[in-house]
Amino acid sequence: MFAHDIYRKGDTVLITKTDYLAYKQCPKSFWLRKHQKDVLTKAPDRTNATNAMKDELIENIFPSGTWILSDDLIDRVQETKTALTEGASILYGATFDYEDMVVVIDAAVEGIYGWELYKVTTATGVKGR
Repeated sequence: MFAHDIYRKGDTVLITKTDYLAYKQCPKSFWLRKHQKDVLTKAPDRTNATNAMKDELIENIFPSGTWILSDDLIDRVQETKTALTEGASILYGATFDYEDMVVVIDAAVEGIYGWELYKVTTATGVKGR
């Protein structure tokens, strides 16, 4: 599920960074994905396994954090505010909104100079230089 499927502000549908990058790579494919999904070949779904590995990696690097778990982005923003108010120093899936922008952070860690934000990405391999 993409953020734009669950987060609406008025009549405006917000797009994700993934949406934007897909559009930049191939506008025609992006349009088809949004309007005529049935004509596209579906890629194998590795999302759940990949997300589980990312979650495990994040928890190993930054143990004892607080998960922000709601499926609804508006609820996630509120969960994040509540966790911060309660003094959490490590948040997984911290979600913030500002004006018309929503940001989901894989790990937010309170450091000695302020909050450090981490985004974990995956790849199918390592490219040579």
